[in-house]
Amino acid sequence: MNKLDVAGTILTGGMIVKEDIIVGTGNKQFIFHTQTQYPNNPPLICIAPRIANTSTWDWSKQILIKDDGSLTVNSTIYAKEVKVCLNPGQGCDYVFANDYKLMNLNDLSSFVKTNKHLPDVAPAAVMEAEGINLSEMNTLLLRKIEELTLYVIDLKNEIDELKK
Repeated sequence: MNKLDVAGTILTGGMIVKEDIIVGTGNKQFIFHTQTQYPNNPPLICIAPRIANTSTWDWSKQILIKDDGSLTVNSTIYAKEVKVCLNPGQGCDYVFANDYKLMNLNDLSSFVKTNKHLPDVAPAAVMEAEGINLSEMNTLLLRKIEELTLYVIDLKNEIDELKK
């Protein structure tokens, strides 16, 4: 027989829960914890699994949903598809405009030798410490690919000229 135990308030037409919700049975349980009861903290929802054979929740594996719409996951996210939206003007087609200033290859070589990373790309230590924004990084990588394409075209034109 299924049973519903309510230790808070449930209203029809919408649910208002003043305490935690626990779903599942045995060692396969999750807690839905809200912090709306703490007036000085922003509202958020924490979802965490129960540690097997204990009455303790594994907060290190929690998922946080904040009132600003952000989602924090302390583990791997598996998905069939992730769509990262670009802000207007964030595309890279401007690289192919006639007035785009492509860095001179000698200057680029010097920059890489000195800094050990590409221009406009953060050093590895910064990325490791701060993480990366996928939208910005994908745009940056596409720009670098488009710049490489222009370098290859220029080099091909130089080779063709030398063959004449």
